[in-house]
Amino acid sequence: MLYSLLLLVCSTSVFVSVFRSESGVLSLSSALAPQSGHKVCDAADCSSMKEHTVFVQAEGALHYRSPPPVGRGAKHLTTEQWTEQEEGRSVMDRLLRKCRIRNQLLRQCLAEGLGVYVMMLFGCGAVAQVTTTRETMGQYLSINLGYALGVTFGIFVSHGVSGAHLNPAVSLSLCVLGRHSWFKLPFYAVFQLIGAFLAAATVYLQYYDAIHAFSGGPLTVSGPNATAAIFATYPADYLSLWGGFLDQVIGTAALLLCVLALGDQRNIYVPDGLQPALVGSVVLVIGISMGSNCGYAINPARDFGPRLFTFLVGWGNDVFIAGGGWWWVPLVAPCVGALLGTLIYELLIEAHHPPSPPEAQASCQEVTEDKTELELELEEVEPGRQKNTSH
Repeated sequence: MLYSLLLLVCSTSVFVSVFRSESGVLSLSSALAPQSGHKVCDAADCSSMKEHTVFVQAEGALHYRSPPPVGRGAKHLTTEQWTEQEEGRSVMDRLLRKCRIRNQLLRQCLAEGLGVYVMMLFGCGAVAQVTTTRETMGQYLSINLGYALGVTFGIFVSHGVSGAHLNPAVSLSLCVLGRHSWFKLPFYAVFQLIGAFLAAATVYLQYYDAIHAFSGGPLTVSGPNATAAIFATYPADYLSLWGGFLDQVIGTAALLLCVLALGDQRNIYVPDGLQPALVGSVVLVIGISMGSNCGYAINPARDFGPRLFTFLVGWGNDVFIAGGGWWWVPLVAPCVGALLGTLIYELLIEAHHPPSPPEAQASCQEVTEDKTELELELEEVEPGRQKNTSH
């Protein structure tokens, strides 16, 4: 009888171990005996650890990893395969740990540069395709869509790290509003410029043969075979310098007006995952409605970075002379327009929002404190009055 009871207990233990293995908690081999390279913690030692955990011994250090997948449709791994997989992961973890940047500002600047790079890679790439194929593989709408989707995916790339300004004019406006550090502004602007410069270099290398075949000779800024406009903006022949300045002010003001509205949770709630697409839509509609005069730069880094690249690789001084010295307009006018759009939205919309609960509570607290101070002053005055009346 005792032997039967002991056999029943052992069988039950094995069954429970197998059941837990199918549930993904522990493997059967781990339940019976720890394998080479694996350690299973005791309940007392692992009380603070998560349940679904297997410990792996690698190079003298004890690490914990999730167990190999089990169950229907899962790929079962042998102990050797699991060990090799974990060793590979540990090597990758070590490499990533060595490459990890601790400085927050540098991480943000790199994210801004990469976001602008993505934006300009798609934007300039769209212009290059339309131009070098003489509009047989795309038209003006293709350029608008290229920049709009470039902005969208540039924001997706960098938003979680840097906020995805992608534009020195946007960074300037956020500094004025107190939502961004003035100290970070020049660093953001420099890396945004670098991202645009590198994107122009990438597009030039990608379309090198097409650009030179289209030019049929020297690289030019104006004329029927001009290619400089693939990278930077230039005014139409009829446009005056100050007319172009006004065009850029209005376009950038419209951009900031809409961007601030999308970020204003007290105006209308927009999910974070939807904001990049909506900002891209704003750029799309600006290009459709305001692009014919001078190409809607609305971004100093977007224009000056590629312009500097074209100056260095063969287009020469003409990139700064063309349009009556047009080059400074996309640098200055977007900053003016961004401040104007910010001022308009703040004065006409955001300043008139009802106070949020924390603001209302703070206001009530201030009123209460003022009332308390007034009551104390009255209490100090009233005893004096009572003494005077008693005399």
